[in-house]
Amino acid sequence: MSQGLTISQLEETSGYNLYYSGVVDIEFAEFQKGVLNHDGEINKNLFEGKVYVVRNARLKDNLTKLKNTVYQFGQDTPAMFQKIEGDCPNFHVVNEENPLYKVLMRVHTYHFFNWNEGPTEIFELVSEELEVYETLCEQDPSKILHNTCADDMVARLQVHHYPRGGGHTQMHTDPTKLVKVAWVMMMTKQGEEYESGGLYFLDIFGNKFYPENTLDIGVGDSIVFYPAMLHGVDPVDAGGELEWESDSGRWNLIFNNLPVAK
Repeated sequence: MSQGLTISQLEETSGYNLYYSGVVDIEFAEFQKGVLNHDGEINKNLFEGKVYVVRNARLKDNLTKLKNTVYQFGQDTPAMFQKIEGDCPNFHVVNEENPLYKVLMRVHTYHFFNWNEGPTEIFELVSEELEVYETLCEQDPSKILHNTCADDMVARLQVHHYPRGGGHTQMHTDPTKLVKVAWVMMMTKQGEEYESGGLYFLDIFGNKFYPENTLDIGVGDSIVFYPAMLHGVDPVDAGGELEWESDSGRWNLIFNNLPVAK
């Protein structure tokens, strides 16, 4: 195992990679060990466009219960955007191709912070995965996961619900200043809660690669990738009426770091 360059160092020497180049299928325990031991091969693979499919991180029952709890939180509280400042509460927002955002999407997003109680102990549920994620992002997990809006940057957990009838995200790239990897944990499975659509990446020839279509990705599996790669979410079960009020469709849990509003 080599302790090679970090993703930031790779960016300094090689710029930014935009294209998907293959899959690494790995068990969570092995991935966790490699990252926490600062295996430079993992950083190199991610930077060069390899998508890691990390298996069996969480039990299906835990994430199904979380999905139901988050859905109920959305039913019980009004949708309202909140700036990340002060005692920012947990909140949720329905985005129906809002032109104020750089990327057009149809998705119901739920935002959770570690200083708030409920609707479930979501940070504790994925504490091991968050340690791996923050290590990949070149942060100290023992510090950032306890940050508040008194600091410059905070950790956030998002749940995304792509409703049946065309929930989607336009193809885009994400900045890598604060997040060196994107971590998407599946809360539903294609072929069960939804039939078509989902996450895709673009290769150097312009072809789309769909991990959910081509790999048997189940609830509790995660897709980890370099966020500057071109990616998006194709419409979920397009063709019917958008089912915003239903819990049907594609659900996933996303790890994130973001700056505090100044």
